[in-house]
Amino acid sequence: MRTVLAVDDDPDVRKIAVEILRTAGYRVIEAASPAQALEALALEPSVELLFTDIMMPEMSGFELSRRAKQIHPGLRVLYTSGYVRDAPDGAWCAGNERLLRKPWRARQLQDEVRSVIGR
Repeated sequence: MRTVLAVDDDPDVRKIAVEILRTAGYRVIEAASPAQALEALALEPSVELLFTDIMMPEMSGFELSRRAKQIHPGLRVLYTSGYVRDAPDGAWCAGNERLLRKPWRARQLQDEVRSVIGR
């Protein structure tokens, strides 16, 4: 089973994302903050994808990604944000990184995750 770490400071958004991903067959670890996410990554070597909001109070999703990749160099990242207007979904970023704009639908989230790490 593929493992996704879902990080969002909004508990409602995080809950929905976790439910959608679990329904799609992924093992999901959730974190309410970047600090919790980094702790989870240190304890869980099987995480293949970091699904993270970009705008969070403690640190940005970009900074979280940078630090997470120091722990797991091959980690793939799917960013999400409601504040990125001009970038198309699935585009942008570099290497193993992609973007999914909010608000997203269940099928969009599942498709993006599938395209990044497979089933």
